[in-house]
Amino acid sequence: FTGAFDGNGHTISNLTITGKGYLGLFGQLSATASVSNIGLEDVEISGSYEVGGLVGDNDYDGRSWGSIANSYSTGPVRGDYEVGGLVGWNLGQLVHCYSTGAIIGSGWDVGGLVGTNQASIAKCHSSGLVSGDFSVGGLVGGNEDGSVAASYSIAVVSGTTSGVGGLVCFIWGGSITESFSSGSVNGY
Repeated sequence: FTGAFDGNGHTISNLTITGKGYLGLFGQLSATASVSNIGLEDVEISGSYEVGGLVGDNDYDGRSWGSIANSYSTGPVRGDYEVGGLVGWNLGQLVHCYSTGAIIGSGWDVGGLVGTNQASIAKCHSSGLVSGDFSVGGLVGGNEDGSVAASYSIAVVSGTTSGVGGLVCFIWGGSITESFSSGSVNGY
């Protein structure tokens, strides 16, 4: 998707998508795209990689970022890796967004809001259940040079390895400021 989508506060209910990769209401957002003011309720998304309730892949082209604002997703999202309740792989900007539901991954970078974050998340939150194998986080699975600000998670997080975190599991560069987690965390 390369345009601007404003949901004007409307909701879409009972969306079901099954496939392999780049899955969500929008499979991929280009670096010039924007999505705002939309709610997804009782989604059921199931795939393999870059899977999210709203967006599979939110892109960046070296000059501009795809942006998502004032939006949310509820319901189960399942995949292997880069799986998030709202966005699978974030290379763009998220502000004032949330997700809740069962987010289940069988691989790495599984997050309540975002699977892999390489850009910007601000004023967002997640709740529900997040489970996966490795790099599992209540808000973000893996943060790779991205920023997380003024955000939180109250999700219950579990993983089959020691790579589990309440807010973010792994941080490879980037920053986390004014954010917290209060959900339980269980790793093995």
